[in-house]
Amino acid sequence: MTTRWLPDLSKSLWRVSGFRNLWLSQTVTLFGTSVTLLALPLVGLFYLDASAFEVGLLWAVEYLPIVLVGLPVGVWVERLALRMVMVVLPEQPLGPGDRVLAGFSVAFDASCEEMWLAWRNGACLVPAPRLLVRSGVDLCPWLVERGVTVVSTVPTLAALWPSDGLSGVRLLILGGEACPPELATRFLSDDREVWNTYGPTETTVVACAWRMVRDDTVRIGLPLDGWTLAVVDAEGAPVRWGEVGELAISGVGVARYLDAANDAGRFTPSQRSGRAYLSGDLVRADSSGLVFVGRKDEQVKIRGYRVEPSEVAAALSAHSSVRQAHVRVVDDDNGKRLVAYAVLDDDAVEVAELRRYLTAKLPAAMIPDFFVLLGSMPVTTSGKVDVRALPPPVSEVRHVTGTPVTTEDLIAAIWCEVLGVPEVGLDDSFFDIGGHSLLVARVRDRLAETGRPIPAVAMFSHPTVRRLAGYLKDADDGAEEVPSGPRRQRPRQWRDRLVT
Repeated sequence: MTTRWLPDLSKSLWRVSGFRNLWLSQTVTLFGTSVTLLALPLVGLFYLDASAFEVGLLWAVEYLPIVLVGLPVGVWVERLALRMVMVVLPEQPLGPGDRVLAGFSVAFDASCEEMWLAWRNGACLVPAPRLLVRSGVDLCPWLVERGVTVVSTVPTLAALWPSDGLSGVRLLILGGEACPPELATRFLSDDREVWNTYGPTETTVVACAWRMVRDDTVRIGLPLDGWTLAVVDAEGAPVRWGEVGELAISGVGVARYLDAANDAGRFTPSQRSGRAYLSGDLVRADSSGLVFVGRKDEQVKIRGYRVEPSEVAAALSAHSSVRQAHVRVVDDDNGKRLVAYAVLDDDAVEVAELRRYLTAKLPAAMIPDFFVLLGSMPVTTSGKVDVRALPPPVSEVRHVTGTPVTTEDLIAAIWCEVLGVPEVGLDDSFFDIGGHSLLVARVRDRLAETGRPIPAVAMFSHPTVRRLAGYLKDADDGAEEVPSGPRRQRPRQWRDRLVT
């Protein structure tokens, strides 16, 4: 977990549970691959016993995911819930011959889904380098080369992959955010199952699932064994079939917050199982499988992460020079993006300072893509912010015209075009000024159009204009030494060099 949250999180853990120690993540190299391990040996919560071993591998006994909406909130998931999850997927069960991609960060609760899929069935867990996973299409040859048969991911990343990029993958599981119908059509085949799953951390990652059918409605499906779903109205009464209501989840997977004060308003008594979790998600009650409609509150999913715009606004308002702030979401060709509006007391403060300030306080997914500085905030007659009167963000785009003088000029111009910003400094990180995985793919395509192709992963290892320009120049100098064969053959070539 990010160490900047340690003071607040550790105080909460010690206060509510009396834990004696807390271990943070450690990055190690295993078989040439950089892997981040997360260890939390919290006395009274994590322990080992003989019953924790199945198929010769260690099974997690207790699990403490951290929900990232503003400050971390610990969720206590018990052993029985872990044993029940993912039991019914897929229709053709996994076995020792399967190889499951481990592509999620261990800070994301969905990483446990990958682990359980593999270890519960004696399959092999195949960890992928984080930079490669985030690069998008460059991951596909890697999956084929390593014989991966099972992939669990979020739709945002899957959208970067070509339809023929998952050769050998027999099971694709999507979850974490709403799934576009196009993805089901793209990846469905006679020899591949595609599942859409749903479940918040508070109900042990996955509560229901649906096997995709071509040209059918995308559903979040029916409850897994041990879970119960109800669609309720504002008074908590079940709605009729076909109506929309809030999804309430009960059963074996319902967890609890470490701090009981956080339970209010989210967990409610249930006649069937004692407690139910009010998800805040609106769904349509359909006996064939529930259909996700949207959120009940302002919370949105941005690239798989839960984001509360009001919490981002609160963090921005804490800046000493910000008199008033408001944050909202816009949905454009680049997906959902955050726009921050601010009224300043000090005209000398620039957007770069506000961005740096939030970067030090919030996760990357909560950093606004645009900042709009206003002389005053528009208000309604009741004194509330008039959202409809807020101006749209203006992209002062510098398009690539003519022949750039230097490689740095070319990269900077393309970044300005893709990010919608007026200028980029030589040492500005692409990911600190609004860049993310989807936009990396656009930068890669634009560079390829100018005759300077790069693998998307290069953007992650060389995130500034200066470093990426150096990478391109080095590639030019050594161009004659680059193997000319297909890219997906290179890992095998590298491995063959180890044979003596």
